Amino acid sequence: MLDNRTDNLDANWRILRDTAILSGAGSLFTLIKPLRTVILGRVLGPHDYGLFNVPLPYVQLLSTFANLGFSAALLRLLALKLGRNDPAGARAMYRIGLLITFASSIVWSLILAVLSPLLAERFASEQRAVLLIAAGAWMIPGITMMAVLSNVYLAFERSPLLGVVKSIYSLLGFVIPVAFVLMFRQPLHVVVSFVLVETAGALIAFWYLERRAIRGLPSESGRAGADLGPLVRLAHSFFYANLGWMIINSIDRIMIQWYCPAEVLGFYAVGVFFVNFLNIIPMNFAQVITPALTKSLARNEIEIAWATIRQTTRIVSLILAPLVVFLSVFADEIVVVLYSDAFAPAGLFVRLLAAIAVLNYVCKLSWSIIVSDADPGKRSAVYIIAAAINIALNFLLIPRFGGTGAACASLLSFAVLSAALQVMLRFKTGRILPFGQIAVPILLAGVSVPVYLLLDIAGTMPKLLAGLSLSTALYIILCARTGALRASDLRHAVERAASLPRPMRTTIEACAKFMERIARS
Repeated sequence: MLDNRTDNLDANWRILRDTAILSGAGSLFTLIKPLRTVILGRVLGPHDYGLFNVPLPYVQLLSTFANLGFSAALLRLLALKLGRNDPAGARAMYRIGLLITFASSIVWSLILAVLSPLLAERFASEQRAVLLIAAGAWMIPGITMMAVLSNVYLAFERSPLLGVVKSIYSLLGFVIPVAFVLMFRQPLHVVVSFVLVETAGALIAFWYLERRAIRGLPSESGRAGADLGPLVRLAHSFFYANLGWMIINSIDRIMIQWYCPAEVLGFYAVGVFFVNFLNIIPMNFAQVITPALTKSLARNEIEIAWATIRQTTRIVSLILAPLVVFLSVFADEIVVVLYSDAFAPAGLFVRLLAAIAVLNYVCKLSWSIIVSDADPGKRSAVYIIAAAINIALNFLLIPRFGGTGAACASLLSFAVLSAALQVMLRFKTGRILPFGQIAVPILLAGVSVPVYLLLDIAGTMPKLLAGLSLSTALYIILCARTGALRASDLRHAVERAASLPRPMRTTIEACAKFMERIARS
């Protein structure tokens, strides 16, 4: 029994460690992508920044068609094969999945390039958008390959190496677009720079995977097509879930192009950026926890799996909740400081869309539990239904309320999807997510509301810095006093992180002692 508990603690620590590594690397420790977006917005201005965002929803949507669900299917099936000690089969399955998705991505890039004049005329209403969409189409192969390769890294339990790859990718994703926008100051050149970034990132990920992650694993001739049938069937189920998910996340910006001027799309894109930034944590957490849950449930270790869910959800929620609440409360100040007064209307969209990060967390974690326990099958239909609701709401609300209507449509769609997944989870496992672990940090982070209302400081920057500092300090104290954050969490991290450099270990130990003093005072 003690061995099982120790193994479970080790698994929890590994999940949280890998989530932290990937979340940090995904935005190069939370700095690269925000800074890049700020520079692009400031140099291009609201109108051209809106034009730059014209091809992105098409690229995201068609990347889902190019992916065909293979990235998610590979994550689950490779974990199962490795759990059954079949590395040769896992390696062969990865190769055939990568080949199929690469060929598919080339086809969809050509389709989008051919359709660019029609899309620009019908939706963007600007001739310049034709070249933007045609050039942006060639982001699809890089995005698709990166999605597949990232899940292969996770399935082979090479998260630290994936963190290195994503750090390099994030650095390139900052340097190349910023250099292009400063040199040319045109949205077309920025789109071209993103094509270069996605292509380079995929090539680096492939090279590291082949040379460092799977080198030395056994390979058997003739295995490439042996499991093609199960892979295609599972990918087919995941495809509908991914398609519905991508429609919800992209159709709003396509319809804003249809009904509103480019400036509104630029403001709305700022709000979407912040949500995508917040989504780094739940997206990586869901990916990292899926292989661990798959292996636990395959061994019928149900209680261990749910203990992992409860403990890791508590820690991740403690990090995500204040980010969401603080961003929502200080949205106007953050947008003005980062982007300039010209982007001030974007504060409303940031505030409205921030809650999507929490709903996305609920959706991603619920879906990970469902697919870890069984093939998704007909359950994928819930995503298509949610997407249909989202499209209907956008048609209803955007003509009347513009970007505000699009934000409300997205919020309502995510809320419906979250509730539907809880019903599915209840029928499948007899349980739902531990919402208490999610709600408590959100309530504690609400301390930022009175801080914002009572703080009377002239100047946007001083008020922002003082408000965030005071809100963070009060949130940490409340977490320690209520037991939401425990000194044992940090002590356990020290015990399980023997490979950390000494300065980091010393810092964590000092934080643990500080939390104990707060809790006793």
